[in-house]
Amino acid sequence: MRESASCAISRLGRGDEAAVAGEAAALKKARGAVAVGEAIDAVKRAHTMPAGEALAAEREASLRLRRGPQSRALRHLFFAERAATRLPEDAEPVTISIVGIVGGGRMGQGIVLAFAQSGLTVRLAERDADLLKAAIGALSEAADGLAVRGCIASTAELMARIHPSSLEDVVDCDLVVEAIIEDMDAKKALFTQLDGIIREDAILATNTSYLAIDEIAAATRVPARVEGLHFFNPANVMRLVEVIDAAATSPQVLASLVALAKCIRKLLVVAKVGESLIGNRVFAAYRQQVEFLIEEGALPWEVDAALEEFDFAMGMFKIYDLAGLDIA
Repeated sequence: MRESASCAISRLGRGDEAAVAGEAAALKKARGAVAVGEAIDAVKRAHTMPAGEALAAEREASLRLRRGPQSRALRHLFFAERAATRLPEDAEPVTISIVGIVGGGRMGQGIVLAFAQSGLTVRLAERDADLLKAAIGALSEAADGLAVRGCIASTAELMARIHPSSLEDVVDCDLVVEAIIEDMDAKKALFTQLDGIIREDAILATNTSYLAIDEIAAATRVPARVEGLHFFNPANVMRLVEVIDAAATSPQVLASLVALAKCIRKLLVVAKVGESLIGNRVFAAYRQQVEFLIEEGALPWEVDAALEEFDFAMGMFKIYDLAGLDIA
């Protein structure tokens, strides 16, 4: 059996190579969290100091860290995340068990996986048979990868919850999420069409990251059932989901999508309609700075390498390529 990093670190006093590798792995995973390094030092001291002295040093480190900025930030984050998931008062969410996704591109595929991995039935609709076939093929490959990594029981089990469908097949869905191109006319036309197909009590959501949701909702007969549900790419991996409370959205629809986001284990943030929503407005400030670096003579891969060395998960220009330059 492979030795865990913590077990390997506990042998540091004997200088084992496995212990050194375990320490390096733990520090890399910590991504700057000072408490991890302090915990490693405490384990080392347990092998090199009398027990009383080692325990006293560990207590000193614990009290010092508890008063530190990272501890305060983590406590703030803990309570802020829980506050963000509170359901609106006086609104009872409806149960959502069948979800329709319209649009089988990269983002649509990620949204399908996010729902299917959480046990929901998903109907995926595309505008023509070839695109739908390609999307199902890509989803099957993604499921294979998830199965290899132990994230799901099997490809077959996951794919059994994903149904290739026509637009008319979403008639029995509790929720339909639009994930097509960022074009206002195309989205409004689709919402008008869906408005005439789905059940009267079904919810319509758009994954738009930039366009005015109130304008999209106005293309339907019942704007109160239209909401924004903005995933980040790749949707089945990224924790954050923005639930956008449009001007006409009913409290029950808002409560239903808040409850759904919690059900699929996402970190949700409720926002009002605004240019670029929240995440992309923050992202724009970050993007501006790396583009200044390009103006000053750096090359994109040099900027990415510096960011990743600083412990960002991915360089900005790799993110551009992943999301698509048209979005950026």
